[in-house]
Amino acid sequence: MYRGTGAGKEPMPPALLAMALVLKGYLGMSDSDAVEATVLDLRWQLVLDCLGASEPPFSQGALQAFRERTTGAGKAPAVAATPSLAWELFRRLPCSDAAALL
Repeated sequence: MYRGTGAGKEPMPPALLAMALVLKGYLGMSDSDAVEATVLDLRWQLVLDCLGASEPPFSQGALQAFRERTTGAGKAPAVAATPSLAWELFRRLPCSDAAALL
């Protein structure tokens, strides 16, 4: 499924990025603040399953690209920052992924 050359970035689980969108939308944070919270806030680390992380599990660009892909082309990026859209993304996760996040 993935290239074996090692080139490029590691793939990120969509559930991780979706949960980050839920958290940042609920707290009204920017993308950069959300990335920073993954390293500085133990609560974020616990929820995102990255306890003890010294590096963020995703970049600001990865979070933005994920939001754009899930909201569709041509929609305003500000719409994706709302908690209702973040919840909708969470609701679309397969049951096994969603249950693991609860």
